[in-house]
Amino acid sequence: MKILFINNFLSKGTINREPLGILSLTATIKDRHKVFILEPTRDNIDQKIKSIKPDVIAYSIRTSYHKYYIDLNRKLKSKYKFVSVFGGPHATLFPDMIKEKGVDCICRGEGEEALLEFLDTLENKGDITKISNFWVKKNKKIYRNPVRPLIQNLDELKFPDRSLLDNYKEIKSSKIKNFITGRGCPYACSYCFNAGFRKIYFGQNYVRKRSVGNVIKEIKGVKDKYGIEIAILEDDTININKKWLLEFCKKFKALGIKFICIGIRADLVDENMVRSLKNS
Repeated sequence: MKILFINNFLSKGTINREPLGILSLTATIKDRHKVFILEPTRDNIDQKIKSIKPDVIAYSIRTSYHKYYIDLNRKLKSKYKFVSVFGGPHATLFPDMIKEKGVDCICRGEGEEALLEFLDTLENKGDITKISNFWVKKNKKIYRNPVRPLIQNLDELKFPDRSLLDNYKEIKSSKIKNFITGRGCPYACSYCFNAGFRKIYFGQNYVRKRSVGNVIKEIKGVKDKYGIEIAILEDDTININKKWLLEFCKKFKALGIKFICIGIRADLVDENMVRSLKNS
């Protein structure tokens, strides 16, 4: 199967923050399916779609950006034949968007295993209406499937496939790359998507952390390939586990680059933690 992701990753607000969700999905599926990406503000959309002839066009969307992608998909649906799949925070928390014209499928929650099963099933002409995590609109009927169990050992996941963006010089030459060292947050702040995600995955171990060695291996590989100077750590709350963070700081220092933490929770900070962050 040929799957095309459409994502605006060259905007002012995202230029140094690669779409890690898409890159993680790509790493999972690329051994069995052909993966492409399109930047709608940069690429010639029609030319690229005519060239690729994708079987599936997929979007990872956040609230406030969702209308743009739904409208774009509707226009593409009027001209080309493909199956549309919407994932990401907005599709997960507001799955009724599947009722929108042109939206064929919704993938809720973490999608690595689900998307691979979906593409395999579609390729083999199987029944896509029974795949966990997916809501599917078919023959004017909506099939709503529950989410599958969360992946508990994040070290089992392949590193995000950053090579998908190598054709975009701004991304490839950037000395700043972003990383995620874990998934989930134990808090349920009302303004955060985690509050909604925790309800969807109620009863499961929601907060999971990659091993320090696994994270360091990824960052070192990216540093060696792209010559980065700064790593942005995108975790919602990176200082949940003090022991983990202190070990990470110690091992990160050997890489000889700097890092920026996006999510530091103030009431979990102490002097030893701050000192370790500074020294690393």
